[in-house]
Amino acid sequence: MLLTNTRSFQWYREVRTHGGAAPVLLCGCKADLRHEKETLTLLSKLKTHPVTSEEALSVARQLGATTYVETSARASSKGVRDAFEVAALAALGKLNKQQMKQQQVGRSKSKRDLKAELKGRAKSCCVM
Repeated sequence: MLLTNTRSFQWYREVRTHGGAAPVLLCGCKADLRHEKETLTLLSKLKTHPVTSEEALSVARQLGATTYVETSARASSKGVRDAFEVAALAALGKLNKQQMKQQQVGRSKSKRDLKAELKGRAKSCCVM
């Protein structure tokens, strides 16, 4: 598991220990920076690259997260609002069960399938 701020994953163990079966959602913030020239230049100097949607989705699966969502407050506050909506739906147990089942079963999807899955999620709003 290699993401930009892995310190945040320290809380994962705490949530699992004390939160029982509470749904865990992985939220990718600042998604707009993935294509920003300055960010790409800086990351190139550090010999790294932006976290892709596929990499983040893979980590979400490794963690056993309910789902994954990307947000960007700069690009649009809608993504942030959607993330909170998904969190509320997950907390209430109202996320699309079929979609969650497909995510768990289809662990070896192609890059194209993963992109289509993320695009569909953005429209139906299920992540955090």
